[in-house]
Amino acid sequence: MTEDLAPAALGPVAFARWIWRQLTSMRTALILLLLLAIASIPGSLIPQDGLDPNKSALWRSSHPHLTPIYRRLDLFNVYSAPWFAAIYVLLMVSLVGCIIPRLFVYARAMRAQPPRTPKHLGRFADSIAYVTDDAPAVVLDETVAHLRGYRLRRDDATSISAERGYLREAGNLIFHLSIIIVLVGFATGQLFGYKGAVQVVVGSTVPAAATPIAPVVAPAKRIVHDRTYVVRRGDSLSVIAQRELGDARGWPKIFALSRGLAQPGGGRLSDANLIQTGWRLRLPGTATPVSKPSPATSSPSTPAQAQANYGFSNELTQYDDFSRGSLWKASMLDPFTLHINNFTMDWSRGALGGDFDSTGTYDIPGQTSQPFDLKVNHPLSIGSTNVFLIGHGYAPIITLRDTKGQVVASGPTIFLPVDAANFQSVGAILARFAKPNPIGLECTFLPFASADEISSISGDLTAGGHYPRGAGALLSCFAYKGNLGESTAFTIDSSGATKVTGPGGRAFNMMLKLPGRSSVKLANGTVLTNTVTLPGGLGSLSFDGIAEWNRLQISQQPGRLVALGGVILALFGLMGSLFIRPRRVWVRATTTAGGTLVEIAALDRTGGGDIAAYVNALKDKLTTKELTRV
Repeated sequence: MTEDLAPAALGPVAFARWIWRQLTSMRTALILLLLLAIASIPGSLIPQDGLDPNKSALWRSSHPHLTPIYRRLDLFNVYSAPWFAAIYVLLMVSLVGCIIPRLFVYARAMRAQPPRTPKHLGRFADSIAYVTDDAPAVVLDETVAHLRGYRLRRDDATSISAERGYLREAGNLIFHLSIIIVLVGFATGQLFGYKGAVQVVVGSTVPAAATPIAPVVAPAKRIVHDRTYVVRRGDSLSVIAQRELGDARGWPKIFALSRGLAQPGGGRLSDANLIQTGWRLRLPGTATPVSKPSPATSSPSTPAQAQANYGFSNELTQYDDFSRGSLWKASMLDPFTLHINNFTMDWSRGALGGDFDSTGTYDIPGQTSQPFDLKVNHPLSIGSTNVFLIGHGYAPIITLRDTKGQVVASGPTIFLPVDAANFQSVGAILARFAKPNPIGLECTFLPFASADEISSISGDLTAGGHYPRGAGALLSCFAYKGNLGESTAFTIDSSGATKVTGPGGRAFNMMLKLPGRSSVKLANGTVLTNTVTLPGGLGSLSFDGIAEWNRLQISQQPGRLVALGGVILALFGLMGSLFIRPRRVWVRATTTAGGTLVEIAALDRTGGGDIAAYVNALKDKLTTKELTRV
C-alpha cells in the first residue's frame, strides 16, 4: 500500500521565517521599488494638497465627477496615503533585511585568505609550466618578490596561493552600507524636518490707490476707541501689529484685546500663534477728532495703501501649507523675516518657461539686514532653513465696498495662473462680513491683454497678448451673495449662494481696467472703467493696480548632509566594485628527475582581463628555460 507523501505543514515560527526570507530577498526589493515608482505616477499627474493646495482646489472644482473617486483613493495626498506608506515601509524593511546580512558576507570576504592551490593547475585556461634548475624554495621566494600587493597563502613548501582585489569587496561593503546611511538620513529629515509653502507679495510697499480726500473738520475733543481687523491669509499677530500699529512688538496688545472673542465657526483666540483667516481681531485705538466731514467730502474714498508692507515672518501661522515630521517642534523654526523687493522675469521663452529672479532682504533678530538674490534651483540658506523660489504670479489690487460704503476687502489678492500661453489667472475675493449679505467674487485676470484685444471682447474673457503688464490688463468678475460655504482663495462655493444678476436677469459680469490707462470700449458698447457698482446696491469694486507674488518653499532637512554623505560613499563604493579587478594566482614548484617543475595558473574573477599575457610575464621573470606549455 502506497501512502501519499505530502510536505509537512509549516509551524508558526517556520512560516514567519519563510515570510521574512521572501520579504528580504533582492527580488522582492526590486518588485517593491517598481511598485513605488508606479505608485508615484499619480502624485506627478494630479495636483497634491501637500505640495500646492491652491492648484489642487482648482482641479477639484474643474473635475466634480472624478473628485469623489480620487478622494476615496487618496490621490490628492498620494505621498501620505496609507497604501503608499505601506509600499514604502515594506521597501525599507526589505532593503534593510537584504543589505545587513550582505554586509557581514562582504566583511568576511575582505578578511578571507586566498583559496588553497588547486591540485591540477594545468586545467586552467591560462596556465603554463616549465622546468628550471633552481630549487623549489628559490622559485617560491622569487615568486613572493614578484607578487607584491597580493595577499599570500603558503600551505606547504611547494606552492603559493595569491589574490588581490580585496578592495572590490570593500567597494561592495561601502556601497551597501551607504544605502543604509541614505535611508537613515532620509528618515531623520522626515522625522525632524518640515516643508511649507507661502505666497509672498513682491515689494516693500504696494502701489498707492487714489489718494483719499481728507475731510474738513472743526476742532473738537478727542476720544479713543478700538478698531476691528479681519484676518487675511498669511497674517500673524506680529505682521498685523507691524502693518496696523507700525510696530511688530505691539502684538501682545492685539492678543490681549482679542483673547476669548467668539469667532466665526465657533472658535476663540487662545494661542497667539494660531489665528485663522476670517477671524475678527480688536486693535488698539488711537485718539481721533469727533466731528463731521463737510458735505463735499462725506462720500467714502479709496483707502491709501502706500505704506502697506508685505513680506514673510517665519512663524507657523504664516504658511499657506505646512507638513512636518512627527518629532518636529515649533521651537525648531529659525526666527527671521523676509521681504522681496524686486522680481524680474525673462519673458523671451514664454510666460512660464523663462527664468525668474527675486531680490530682497532678510532679517535675523539681533543682526543687521542681509540682501539676497533668489533664483530657481539656487536656494537661500538662513540658519538651518532653506528657501526655494518655485513660482510666481499676479495679485490684482482691489477695493471692495459693501452697501454702506465700508471697505470689506482691499489690497493685493493673489490669483493663480492657469494658462501658460498668456498667464491668465483666476482667483476669488471673499467678503464674509459685508452688509447686508456676504459677497464673493469669482474673477479672471488677464495681465497681458492689449487695448485692441480688449476692444474686440463682446462677452466672456478671451486670451490676451504676450507682453507683461500690457496697456489693457483686464479684471473680470462674477458676484455671489449669501452663504459662501467652503469658498477658498481661488474658488467660490456657490451651492448656498445666489449669483448676482444684472438687467434682463443675466449674470452680471464686471469688467475693469487699470486706473490711469486710456479709455477702452468693448464691441458691445460697454466702456471700461476701474470701478464698477454692483446691482441692487450691494456695493462696488475698484481695480486699483497690479502687484506680483512669489511662491516660496521653505524647509528644514536635518538629515540632508547625512544622506548626501551616503550618496557620495555609494559612488565611491560603486566605482570600486566596477573598476577593481580581483585576480588569483597560483604557483607550484616540485622536484622532478629533470629539475624543478614550475606550474603557474591565474584566474580573473571578473573577466575581460588579459590573463594569458600576465601569466607569460610572470613566467619570463622566473624562468631559465621552458620545457612544456599547457
